[in-house]
Amino acid sequence: MALLSVQVCWSQTEWPKSIVTTNGMVINVYQPQMEAFIGNTLKSRSAISILEKGSQNPIFGVFWSLDLVETNRDTREVAIESSKVTEIKIPADTGHFEKDFIKATLETHIPQVMSHLPLDEVLTSLDENQEDKHMI
Repeated sequence: MALLSVQVCWSQTEWPKSIVTTNGMVINVYQPQMEAFIGNTLKSRSAISILEKGSQNPIFGVFWSLDLVETNRDTREVAIESSKVTEIKIPADTGHFEKDFIKATLETHIPQVMSHLPLDEVLTSLDENQEDKHMI
């Protein structure tokens, strides 16, 4: 499995973020929902859509990640330095190779796609997620 070149299309405040792989697959990453932020580790989940080259029907899924981050309180930004996809859920008929490829692509490119997140948005997402848990 080779990841030779990937085009990342994004604007900091716009979602979804797109990753275009060398084989023509487009992975859209939707705004993450933060689950925990302890020290320099950020835990989140994000919806994704996957469009294979030549297809017009995207596959939707979700992934969870643990990200090593650096927080700059002066600029109010959280920089993702590395990402580990801990779980990914996509339809069962998606091949194992494709699932591994998607996971590897996400881990490689999340630090680029979501390079600097606004700290206030991260904290707001955490607060909203905590409120949702109390409602259940």
